[in-house]
Amino acid sequence: MIEIMVSDQVNYKVIDLNIILSNNELTANLGADLAYKLHGHETYIIDLGEDKEFILHLITVLREIFDGKQGLVIGEDYKNVNFLTEPK
Repeated sequence: MIEIMVSDQVNYKVIDLNIILSNNELTANLGADLAYKLHGHETYIIDLGEDKEFILHLITVLREIFDGKQGLVIGEDYKNVNFLTEPK
């Protein structure tokens, strides 16, 4: 299960979640049913900025969360990057 929490601390556990990480943005596509249960927004876009070490660490964490699950898409801009074990 993946737990999703939105800004007002409302949370919900799901089996599948669509996350796209590309061009320094993380996009979560929830769909209408899940959006209704949380906050009403179907799509969340988070600007991750330019900190490559943070983004590489985030990719590592997301891969652990999505291990054995579908829905994580890592953009071409991050596919062939050497991963760090810890951000500085």
